[in-house]
Amino acid sequence: MLRDRLNALDIGLFDRIESQTWDADKRSLLALHAAIADRLGEFAYLEIGSYKGGSLQVFVADERCRRIVSIDPRPEWTPDDRPGEAVLAYERSSAREMLAALAAVPGADVSKVETIELGTEQIDPATLERPDFCFVDGEHTHGAVLRDARFCRDVLRGHGVIAFHDFSIVPGAILDFLRETPATLGYLLRHDVFVVELGVPTLLTDPRVRAQLRLPAWTWRPLNRTGALPLLVEARRLRKRLRALLQ
Repeated sequence: MLRDRLNALDIGLFDRIESQTWDADKRSLLALHAAIADRLGEFAYLEIGSYKGGSLQVFVADERCRRIVSIDPRPEWTPDDRPGEAVLAYERSSAREMLAALAAVPGADVSKVETIELGTEQIDPATLERPDFCFVDGEHTHGAVLRDARFCRDVLRGHGVIAFHDFSIVPGAILDFLRETPATLGYLLRHDVFVVELGVPTLLTDPRVRAQLRLPAWTWRPLNRTGALPLLVEARRLRKRLRALLQ
């Protein structure tokens, strides 16, 4: 049963379609999915950068996810901030091909998927129904990630969860977003998933999410050059909050 496998953080749920994530990333994303679904009962999901649909395959099969918006302009190449990478080339994949692959996932309902083949700078967030959970995994540059984060903040209308993939590639963009966004909580999960909570009770009370935390001091040291000191302070505050919540 999908819920049992989701609750167990079974990464085999990602086996149908290739996902550009590490196993630890998959567990972190499953933990967030499970926690949000259990808390809300029904929820809406928005994703920026779907490619072949690997990160959508669990959502299309979960009946509690009532709506999915997939935003991806589907370029043949994108700029990239990875060391030694000026641009990344992508194998061409259309939204139609992605939906066909998702339809083959057991229990999938692709009728709830809306695909938008535009960048977030071309979309008015006010035209979209508010999601509960956003995942940002599009162009990996400082400017694009900050733009996508702001788009998610606007479309969430101040309430919801944003997860970012590949934090280590674009830490400066995410930290800038935290600095300009009041009343937020940010934390890093294994392997490289960063979570920002806007105006909602923290998911860190859920043991599945808490088990994925990356809080040891050594985790933050490599990020100091990008201005991660506020994040380190937040991590210390987060430890105190966790202790208080769990007492």
